[in-house]
Amino acid sequence: MSCSDLYCNSPVRYGDVNPHYDIASAKRDSDISFQHLVTQIINQTMSEGVELVGNVTYIVDGDTLDINGIRVRLSLVDTPERGQAGFKEAREFVSSLCLSKKGELDVDDGQRRGDRYGREIGIVYCDGVNLNEKLVDEGLAKILTDYCDISEFSKESWAVASCIVIFLNFLKRVGLLRLVGSEQIT
Repeated sequence: MSCSDLYCNSPVRYGDVNPHYDIASAKRDSDISFQHLVTQIINQTMSEGVELVGNVTYIVDGDTLDINGIRVRLSLVDTPERGQAGFKEAREFVSSLCLSKKGELDVDDGQRRGDRYGREIGIVYCDGVNLNEKLVDEGLAKILTDYCDISEFSKESWAVASCIVIFLNFLKRVGLLRLVGSEQIT
């Protein structure tokens, strides 16, 4: 039997056996299918809540960048300002991770109106990596606790420890929490 036979030129139906489909081809196709499935699951998970997708076109500093020309401020993250120690390192880190790459913004529902400079505020994913979390994990940023009470992201693993301290100190100040031998929770 050769491919000139009717079988090779007709569409393969369910249950048919293709004599030219070997074990190596089956393994390759199953690997590709598995990789495709994993990619779909990751993209679906990362894209949940994402409202802006585009190219990261400019890095202002460690906590501000542009996606498709739209200025974005990272939610709950504070990096050093120009002239402060750590500014250059934070900006270069963000540049290496994000510049000219795919950026996705999940807008902070608690800060949906943006800030006083007209910037969008949220979590930015650069090629699937949570930039807010990465800056904190690398020690290049601290949590900006002023917004823990309104940010939807204050319960994220990278922010919760700093945000809960603020909440507990508030409870102590208003008399709803009493601590023994401690003025402030740190």
